[in-house]
Amino acid sequence: MPATLDLIGLDKVPFNRFVRREIEAALAPLVATRDLRIDFDGRSKSVWSIQFLRDAKFAQMKCWVRGAPFGFNGLVSVNVMERVNYCEDVEVGSTCRLRYRRRENELGRVIASTALHEIGHMFGLTDASSYKGADSAGHTGDPRNPMLDYPNHKDYRKYTKDGRLAKLRVIQKDDTLSGIASQIGFRGNVGSVRDLLKLRADGGPTNEERIRSKDPDVIHPGEKILVPDVDARVAWFRLLESYEKRYTKAQIDRMRRFLRSP
Repeated sequence: MPATLDLIGLDKVPFNRFVRREIEAALAPLVATRDLRIDFDGRSKSVWSIQFLRDAKFAQMKCWVRGAPFGFNGLVSVNVMERVNYCEDVEVGSTCRLRYRRRENELGRVIASTALHEIGHMFGLTDASSYKGADSAGHTGDPRNPMLDYPNHKDYRKYTKDGRLAKLRVIQKDDTLSGIASQIGFRGNVGSVRDLLKLRADGGPTNEERIRSKDPDVIHPGEKILVPDVDARVAWFRLLESYEKRYTKAQIDRMRRFLRSP
């Protein structure tokens, strides 16, 4: 008898038909060999399940730079994908850019790839021995693979340290570095004014070196400092999620062995 995978709540997520097709296509080799059956209605009460979650409270957030995991332990947090964003001013919602727009090839794609990511973990892709190139948690940096984990990508940098996706901002009258840091989201668990001072691009000067006074408490109108380029960062994530994601043969073989094991 094939193992059954329950997909719970799929009918309530955006672009659910697209998400279903992506999951069917990626798992087709396991279904073809009768190692797996997929219950898209989520009613089988199988020991193997993926639950799609949505929480209305996240819709009230203006800016959510910090974000949260998209998936964990068989759960797919659709609400997180719908709201994670970057802002030029975290207090002004109109300056915020959603990481994924409500489009099939953006939000729909990331919902599907997150579900496939959790399915991969569920069926044995959990460590460095899972397949060639996997990290200690079974992740990869390949944007064409469901086991993609953003920090594994060769071009990934933290929001507070990504000088590659930064732009120059002109200091205005009454600006302070601490005020700018707070405005762009370098606060709390995200970062601080120290992160803003250390930001640099392409081996150039840090913001600390750009300030003529060399004193972070003394800045002058007309000086230029680096800040994150919100549009560029959002575009980078959208590109990574734009690729169709499929398991490799080695991953499918590992998952098949897992399903067939006693």
